[in-house]
Amino acid sequence: MGQCITMVNKAVILLLILSPVIYKAGMADKAILFEGFIFEIGVVILFIASLFDKPVRSNLRGVTLFSRKKLVNLPEFFPVQGSSFFFQYLTGWLEVDFIDNFVPDVISTNRSSLAWNDEKLQELINFLEEIIGKVHSEWRKLKAERTRNKIKERYNIDTLKWRNSNRNNPVIIENIDKMTKMLDDPEKISEEEGTEVLGMVHSLAPENAEFVLWQGLHERIKTNKHIKEKFFEEKYLEAAREAVQIYNEAVQRVSGYTEDGYELMEKSYGKEEHKIIWITKKSDQNEKNIDEGQKLLSQGVMVGFKNPAVSHTSITKGTSAKMFNDRNCLDILSTISYLFYRLENRTKPQR
Repeated sequence: MGQCITMVNKAVILLLILSPVIYKAGMADKAILFEGFIFEIGVVILFIASLFDKPVRSNLRGVTLFSRKKLVNLPEFFPVQGSSFFFQYLTGWLEVDFIDNFVPDVISTNRSSLAWNDEKLQELINFLEEIIGKVHSEWRKLKAERTRNKIKERYNIDTLKWRNSNRNNPVIIENIDKMTKMLDDPEKISEEEGTEVLGMVHSLAPENAEFVLWQGLHERIKTNKHIKEKFFEEKYLEAAREAVQIYNEAVQRVSGYTEDGYELMEKSYGKEEHKIIWITKKSDQNEKNIDEGQKLLSQGVMVGFKNPAVSHTSITKGTSAKMFNDRNCLDILSTISYLFYRLENRTKPQR
């Protein structure tokens, strides 16, 4: 075959991409230039690849070979490993006029296939494997890019920002990583299926998924500008302290006392009849226990944020030591939210 084909290092194979998506993505230059063969007899090599918009008809999938404008080999993929998705979107042809010059003849009687076990065709086989392999590789990259763009367009999802916003939740991170890895490999899932599945995953665990818990928090917590800002700035101690402080001030207003923290809760709540704030009617032991529990929970929150271990620790030290993370903060906010609900639904003093 060497007498009919010459290897040229910088030969250009003309590759026409039918899908306009490639051009819009600015990938045309990467897709159309390949090094390969130029045939001495001046044969034009024409390869057409329809990569995205719709699958090719099954009888056209693969590369068809022609010699002197006549069919010599039906479409096939010339043992390139690829998924059914890749095979569905690839079609093209090559004009290999030099085939007719081989002696003995390598074309079947019905001109539907070549005698591929003939050593004279080995160089052509190598070339076909190389060119289809390069198209396959380029297809994977372009398909993954197109899927990411489609996801961003449809759901406005930036997968990197989505991941970073949930970095403290290992379960969410693990599943985001699995999903994005799958989307980066178009061999495993179709573009439309991948886009829909990621949309469902995102709806269940969106950016700052744990922050969704705020929808169930007390209005005084979830609408507080300072708490929300501090939380998203990852200043979790400050966010929790602010919530504790506004609860402390709410108890002061209801009770009329000027004491602060632990002492305020001790004086305001409890099972005893003389306590000024009644959560229940204290008609039986169960209701008295609820009032006592309100006092103890309130005191615990106050001690936790006003004792030397936390309140006297710098924000810098607390953050670097990971003493208090977003999960801890949300736990405290949920507890304070519960205390707020109880306070606002008290039986005494009347609102």
